[in-house]
Amino acid sequence: MGIVIPSGFSFNLDGSAVYLTMASVFLAQAVGMDQSWDLSLRQQSSAELFTRVSTSPILRDGKIVGCLAMITDVTERTKAERALRRSDEQSRLLTEVLPQIVWTCTPSGQPEYFNQKWYAYSGLGEDNSFNAQGWLQVVHREDLASCTERWENALRTGETYEVE
Repeated sequence: MGIVIPSGFSFNLDGSAVYLTMASVFLAQAVGMDQSWDLSLRQQSSAELFTRVSTSPILRDGKIVGCLAMITDVTERTKAERALRRSDEQSRLLTEVLPQIVWTCTPSGQPEYFNQKWYAYSGLGEDNSFNAQGWLQVVHREDLASCTERWENALRTGETYEVE
């Protein structure tokens, strides 16, 4: 919803007071720059509401005569992003406490993640580890052919790649 507002105007959104900061509105008007910021609100029901506030100057004959403000409810997106971050943090914590080396790759074989046990075992830094072929430096030369064959098969078929 976009509305034209004078600087410092306040209004209610779903029972929560939303106060647009005068500085951002004045800045949008004074220098003609678009502004946007995130605003977290607590509703009377104690529910949290997340919004994205955007302001743009209104020009008439090349002069700034006002400001357009748009408030977008981004509550569901913000909650989903937070849940995904929590899940990711829990997964990473789990991989760090396992006694095994754990790593993940994209379907094309590009490494995405290595747990700390990988770095301790391999002695490789992030630059060499995240190189698509970097892990091959750690494989014993007698095992290299079978490891490479299994890896290529896993990429081709989507099967799990597992070696000891």
